[in-house]
Amino acid sequence: MVRGMSKAIAVGTALVSIGAICKNSGHLGLSEARAQENERITDVFIKQNSGDANVLGEGVKKWYLEILMDQKILPVYYKIKNVGHALAKETTKYAIPLGLAAGAWSGLPVVSQVCAGALVLLGAKFFLTDVMGIGEKGMV
Repeated sequence: MVRGMSKAIAVGTALVSIGAICKNSGHLGLSEARAQENERITDVFIKQNSGDANVLGEGVKKWYLEILMDQKILPVYYKIKNVGHALAKETTKYAIPLGLAAGAWSGLPVVSQVCAGALVLLGAKFFLTDVMGIGEKGMV
């Protein structure tokens, strides 16, 4: 009975953590990519309007700015880079619950029970601080 509860807690924690990692990393990565894309386009327009008297310099600058304004390569690069970075950040954020879930799933009864108890305590802390508003993050 206790082993079944430990495994159920482990599976629930792992599913919730992995779901949060996937949801948050995609959202954070894409919003950061959009911000970098907007910053890049702003920089290109600023550089384009800065005058240069040299004809050769103007030609090279125009060619370089056209490459920077290409909407096919750099946005994909920014999205891949930022989603990967956000995925790594979110995975490290949820490393403790995932590690405790792996410990609760393990075959050793003592380790399984200790990890399941720690997961219950983490869940209670989350409920009290984030849901009920009591404690360091809350208003009370």
